[in-house]
Amino acid sequence: MVDDDHGVRVLVERLLRGDGFRVVTAENGDGALDHVLKGGRPIDLLLTDIEMVGLDGHALAMAGARVHIGQADTASEAFPS
Repeated sequence: MVDDDHGVRVLVERLLRGDGFRVVTAENGDGALDHVLKGGRPIDLLLTDIEMVGLDGHALAMAGARVHIGQADTASEAFPS
């Protein structure tokens, strides 16, 4: 779960863990990509904010997919700016 808003990150992590999911969090795209590149826990689902400083959500999804599967399926943000 990647979001630069601490409150959102904590809330979503709590909700997902409450439903039995294992959750890895990062406060930005660079931190999340670093986790992937260092061979951290495999990521089954990437839930990310789209607009972040530095590596944004779209770039993170593409970079992470290239590392793990060579392609990416990305969804548009649910709420346009």
